[in-house]
Amino acid sequence: MVFATPSELAKMLQRDELDAALVSITEVLFNDRYDILDGTAIASLGEVKSVLLAHRKPIEEVREVYCDTASLTSVNLLRVLLAERGLKPEFKPLASYDFKSLPDFAMLIGDPALDFVFSQHEHEIFDLGAAWFEMTALPFVYAVWALRRGMENASLRRQLTEAREFGLDTIDHIIRNRTEFLGTAYYASMGFAVPASIGAQLANPKLRPLVLVGDGAFQMTGMELSTAARYKLNPIVVVLNNRGYGTERHMQDGAYNDVYPWQFSRLPQILDTGRGFIVRTENELDAALTAAQQHTQSFCLIEVMLEPLDRSPALDRLATRLAKRL
Repeated sequence: MVFATPSELAKMLQRDELDAALVSITEVLFNDRYDILDGTAIASLGEVKSVLLAHRKPIEEVREVYCDTASLTSVNLLRVLLAERGLKPEFKPLASYDFKSLPDFAMLIGDPALDFVFSQHEHEIFDLGAAWFEMTALPFVYAVWALRRGMENASLRRQLTEAREFGLDTIDHIIRNRTEFLGTAYYASMGFAVPASIGAQLANPKLRPLVLVGDGAFQMTGMELSTAARYKLNPIVVVLNNRGYGTERHMQDGAYNDVYPWQFSRLPQILDTGRGFIVRTENELDAALTAAQQHTQSFCLIEVMLEPLDRSPALDRLATRLAKRL
């Protein structure tokens, strides 16, 4: 068993020093000398958080990108995403993962990328998994198990497959120490947020979830706040009220995207517990979040009033591309 970066494993595999290795998909695509283990890969559908470009200036101003050279795939993916924007910067090795001295444009991968996301920093985040999904509406494969072609590997394939199945069977144990963020796979599970926050806090009572959910999704499963009240949980739930399914509006508008107008902030009155807030400005949101943080004895629900067509640049790009497929 050899532990090394994907780029080093690729070199060892090329020299026939290894029977198999988990390597960047780039290595397999550029060298027709490997077999791929079916059904196993490192991939993402949308936001990945562990492969990103941290940028202090607008992306359009990029001239140099300092990158971790450990992953060939991540570097090439970033090249493609920037080229689609008409940008062809020079790529240079990143000398250090010291966040305090990070350049204006730095590509980070793996645990350092996750640590950076959850740290205080001045950079904006360009998530490569999310950018690829917005551009193609497809998942992205970062790495695969590559096996030397021409050798007997049935036993090795079986062992690797069993290792994958064991990992899936024990996934709760594996991820129990990385509980900072839970997210859906875009539209694969609308209504996920509130029930997920209950499960997360029951699993780790030291956590206090901050839940972001749309009004349409909340109407599907938001009444699970009664379960939160029953078990004396205290999530802070932010309901983005744009009076309907905002994402779908940008793809194909119609009355079917509207939802019945609930007064979300009054839900604590119905459940006879919790605190409700309704906000229309950034200052009101700051004040509500501060008050919610101080109110720890029960859940808080912050209803944020938005215009029906309010959207982020990322959602605008994604919805525009998906609309072309309808």
